[in-house]
Amino acid sequence: MSNRTAPPDKLRRDGTPVALRQVSLDGARLLLTPEEVAQVLAIGRSKVYDLLRSEEMSSVRIGGSRRIPVSALHEFVDRLCSVQSAQRQ
Repeated sequence: MSNRTAPPDKLRRDGTPVALRQVSLDGARLLLTPEEVAQVLAIGRSKVYDLLRSEEMSSVRIGGSRRIPVSALHEFVDRLCSVQSAQRQ
């Protein structure tokens, strides 16, 4: 897993860069942050929150944090593939 340095707009309050991690879906984790889901799907974080708000993708709350089960991510992608496949026929 490689680390990259964050762009200047992704700095901690003390000015140090936030390391951006490559996210792996190797089954080790059950829940992902919206930011990790955005990275995996190659979409923006705002779009992930739109999908959560519209209930196109399910999530859970832990305190004030929102987390997306890996299974929900797989279901979402499978549903997208099914819909697009049906539209082609």
